[in-house]
Amino acid sequence: MRELGLLTSNHLPSLDGWEMPRDHIVINRKLGEGAFGTVFGGEALVTDQCWQAVAVKTLKVGAIIEEKLDFLSEAEMMKRFDHKNIVRLLGVCTTGEPVYTVMEFMLYGDLKTYLLARRHLVKESERHKSEEVSDRCLTAMALDVARGLSYLADLKYVHRDLACRNCLVNAGRTVKIGDFGMCRPMYDSDYYRFNKRGMLPVRWMAPESLNDGIFTTMSDVWSYGVLLYEIITFASFPYQGLSNNQVLEEALLLRCWARSPSLRPTACEIVEILANDTKLISPCLDLPPASVQVEGTDSLELTAIGDRGRLHSISSLARRVESTERSAAVVVAQQQQQPGSPVPPPRNQYVTLRLLSRASRLDDVGCDMTSL
Repeated sequence: MRELGLLTSNHLPSLDGWEMPRDHIVINRKLGEGAFGTVFGGEALVTDQCWQAVAVKTLKVGAIIEEKLDFLSEAEMMKRFDHKNIVRLLGVCTTGEPVYTVMEFMLYGDLKTYLLARRHLVKESERHKSEEVSDRCLTAMALDVARGLSYLADLKYVHRDLACRNCLVNAGRTVKIGDFGMCRPMYDSDYYRFNKRGMLPVRWMAPESLNDGIFTTMSDVWSYGVLLYEIITFASFPYQGLSNNQVLEEALLLRCWARSPSLRPTACEIVEILANDTKLISPCLDLPPASVQVEGTDSLELTAIGDRGRLHSISSLARRVESTERSAAVVVAQQQQQPGSPVPPPRNQYVTLRLLSRASRLDDVGCDMTSL
């Protein structure tokens, strides 16, 4: 760990027990790009005689001290967890550059990509042929994430960035929660307060997190409700236009999206619900083709917490979400904002607030973003 340069032992994450010799890591192929550098697939000598398939996150060469600390803080967080539905840390390599974090290899990658790649299988004429898109399979995925979330809640940790893009699927199609860069302990309180400027996944965030920067196990449950929507719609972008479909009227989804944190189920309760009904989660593909976002969505997923005007608009929309069992609010973004531009769109661009009710579907209500 001392190879990181100017950092003292007081500043370094306590990862010395996880140090892995560089010659015990073999990189084979590129898997993708991460926030700090490239992610590779490879092998690592985990024990004296056992090579194991791994994913290797790398930190770009020449990174500044703050970037190195941020990069290793995720590994420092992951070392505390040991659960079948949490991506497992295997080691780090901080001697020389690039710095590595080594994790278990997840064959099918992130859950969002996995679902998008199988969307075509959900056609009614073909669905019975594929177990991958069955109600039982979707419910098992939701249950996997709920179990991982329940584990974190029991340890008093808030993930703060739960979404399909941050869950991974292994060779056995078990889903595990990953990407712990925003995960934080709650220490002696029941919440974590975020008070720094930064980028946050606003479309997955609970109202209390948007309004006050407060994150709890219940705000994670709100995010889990959005993740359920992603699973049901096979990775459609949250808050797009939806039909009055019976799947979205499931009590579990509505309870996860309850306005009041106290009305949302705990992760433990979600586990019990899904374990008792193994076919609860079904597909819902009654969406306009344009609403299925395959790429170019980064500008909508993240926004700056320091931009109070933008957050005020989003918070105002969140306040319109009803927490009753009879209706759910769905915000439809009619036009994407350009990347890197946090300002609200012009007045002639708007979002539509659509209320879905068991009895009837109300007419669309136009909302001027600049007036919220």
